[in-house]
Amino acid sequence: MSISMPDRIYAELRSKILSHELAPSSSLKIEALSERFHTSAIPVREALARLCKEGLAVQENRLGFTVRPVTPISLEDDYRTLAAILQLAAAEVTGKCKPTQANDEGIALEDLTRTDGAEKLDQFLLGCLPSKQLAGLGAFCLLHSRYFQRIDFDLRGEKGLRSFISRRQRAAAALIAGKVSIAQKLIAEERDWRIENIPSVIREMLFRQLSV
Repeated sequence: MSISMPDRIYAELRSKILSHELAPSSSLKIEALSERFHTSAIPVREALARLCKEGLAVQENRLGFTVRPVTPISLEDDYRTLAAILQLAAAEVTGKCKPTQANDEGIALEDLTRTDGAEKLDQFLLGCLPSKQLAGLGAFCLLHSRYFQRIDFDLRGEKGLRSFISRRQRAAAALIAGKVSIAQKLIAEERDWRIENIPSVIREMLFRQLSV
């Protein structure tokens, strides 16, 4: 089945925004996008409206669209929202998932206790939520913050990566043992760990963009 033009434009712009190929605050001009995709303004507007609905773009005074600006407040909000959703998901896991039982994406709890599986904790927990709306919001926050997480690891170095893996392995072990409160506490610790480094991450992001 062929993909519609609005879907095609939306998918490409979304991918470029999340990877920061389109930097925060970049202009999304309808005329330029229409020429680029060889289409009229209507499908472009439809795609941009979807991006705005997701919070990836903003419309300014009905005059134009831009990629959502990144501020310390918006990034902190992403981290706090994601952590709150993951804590809810942690409560869903206990007593419902056997350590060796894989979810729809082929991830099992025991996989998360290994070094090479620790990074899949968010993905696993979001897949355990009964609410698709909450899972979708969590996935959005995860995707949008992933770029900044990579910068965070670059700044913290190997020690920061080891801390990240260890915390997640302990959270997975707590879930296996049915100790929800411990897992939730570790999720909150990771949230605070990231938030405290936001100023450095934002400075580094701006430096990289200016250096391009």
